[in-house]
Amino acid sequence: MNLSPLVTLIDPDPKGLATLAYSFEKERFTVTGTSDLNRAKQLISATGSRVALVAVRPPEHAALEMISELRGALATRTLPIVAFGAAGLRNAAIAAGAFDYLETPTL
Repeated sequence: MNLSPLVTLIDPDPKGLATLAYSFEKERFTVTGTSDLNRAKQLISATGSRVALVAVRPPEHAALEMISELRGALATRTLPIVAFGAAGLRNAAIAAGAFDYLETPTL
């Protein structure tokens, strides 16, 4: 049986989270997600996520701090984290520990 990767989606906007989840599930990914940034680390650890996608939305510092915490924790130190958001936040997200950053036209 070929299992799809478990993707954890983290988006403080519940509508954004639902849209992302729908899109990934449509492509047959196994998805879990949360709009609660404080719960993200526990969710990733509990599910054994293979990649995390993080929306960097206002207030941006909350998502950037969460990325930094994930990168600093032993259990998630090597987890690929892809952040996405406004173009001007690329350097901050990479500095916080994101593996890559996708610029979105609007968030």
